[in-house]
Amino acid sequence: MGEIAPRIGLKRQDDVSRLLNLNHLRTQVRNLVLTQCFGQIKPILQTQGGLTCAQIDRAVEAIEALFAEQIDPILQEEEQRTRTPKAFDRPTRFTQAICDELDALGA
Repeated sequence: MGEIAPRIGLKRQDDVSRLLNLNHLRTQVRNLVLTQCFGQIKPILQTQGGLTCAQIDRAVEAIEALFAEQIDPILQEEEQRTRTPKAFDRPTRFTQAICDELDALGA
């Protein structure tokens, strides 16, 4: 972000962070990951699990909690990193995953 700022006429990397609204981006990524996972899991529970609707809802809640335990620390690590300018020297799991996805889209 330190490199992006002067290219777009901003003075500091935190100006770029505000422009990108990173908290909103992280929330969107979290919700998208959960939505995609449940889009695959819920039909399996419905067709192969032999569960009632209430049981499926409880299973989805339990699975969501497990996913949150995995996803939330990654997003918290990224949020903490954006508060420390020198921390940008090393990529986090979140930024590496985004870069990998962007590379895959460009390939």
